[in-house]
Amino acid sequence: MQINKRIKIMKRLFIAAILLLGVTALGMAQDDIDAFRFSQSDYEGTARFMGAGGAFSAVGAEFSALNVNPAAIGLYKKSEITFTPLVISIYNDNALYYGHNSRTSNVKYSLANAGGVFRIGLNQENGWKAIQLGFGYNRTCDYNNQYRIEGTSHNSSMMDAYLADIQGKNFNGLNDNEMLAWKTWMLDYDSVNNRFYSPFAGKSLHQKLVVESSGANDEMNISLGANYNDQLFIGATIGVPVITYNEKTRYAEADESGLNYISSFLITENLRVRTTGVNLKLGIIYQPVEFVRIGAAFHTPSYFGRVRNNYTRTMTSFYPDGNGSGTFETITLSIIP
Repeated sequence: MQINKRIKIMKRLFIAAILLLGVTALGMAQDDIDAFRFSQSDYEGTARFMGAGGAFSAVGAEFSALNVNPAAIGLYKKSEITFTPLVISIYNDNALYYGHNSRTSNVKYSLANAGGVFRIGLNQENGWKAIQLGFGYNRTCDYNNQYRIEGTSHNSSMMDAYLADIQGKNFNGLNDNEMLAWKTWMLDYDSVNNRFYSPFAGKSLHQKLVVESSGANDEMNISLGANYNDQLFIGATIGVPVITYNEKTRYAEADESGLNYISSFLITENLRVRTTGVNLKLGIIYQPVEFVRIGAAFHTPSYFGRVRNNYTRTMTSFYPDGNGSGTFETITLSIIP
């Protein structure tokens, strides 16, 4: 089966799962969720930069501001080396699902930036006082996160989405994801009524979703700027964003009645994405009087090369034997474009 066809199948399946769970959780690479995720910016940087909320577009003389307005480099009066060894952020997430409140605490820590700016003085007779060269990196987005959703549903199952797509098909027409459910007995066939069914349909089910992500968008920068008469400052930055993203999703359903021949199932997904791109930023800062500065910047989109991703989906079902133990059935699907 072609990769594009697999991607379309996965998107249809997980859109149904989103409606079931009431959360945004999509587990396939190279789709609209990835486009949204990798287009977001949450700049980290020096303590000074973050303490001011990144408001350095017209302030200048700040290394982390080179990602916002490259003209900031023009205000450097001397060379500087900068290094922010550790940034710690604490987040609390709360999710309410069928009356059950799930709280998750996350502690993020990262190396926010490292680099240097070197100033070269010029002959001031023509007004150009100095040029500045900078290089290093800034973290523009941190993907480390974790959240959990849990509760008991009395009338819906992940298998409902499978059944909606599978009815009317023959066995040769099952796609890879439907075959996962078939081989783990999460889908079965009623030859009398000539239809597929699931042992989890119409049951009271305890459902749990746990999503863990890691990685970052780290942008390597080479910047060049100049200072004209301490009034006009210009700059340009070539950025090389390097994206690494890892996501592990675990979704489980357990039959609370204790009467089912399959007591629970677990779907585990692992997604790894790697890519590198390039962009250009141009900036200007003008200071007409001592107490006023006006800044403007132009950013091109980031152009990324080949996106390397690895996606694995595993489904496991559990059959109890009445003695507190049982057997497992596990099937794995891997997609590596």
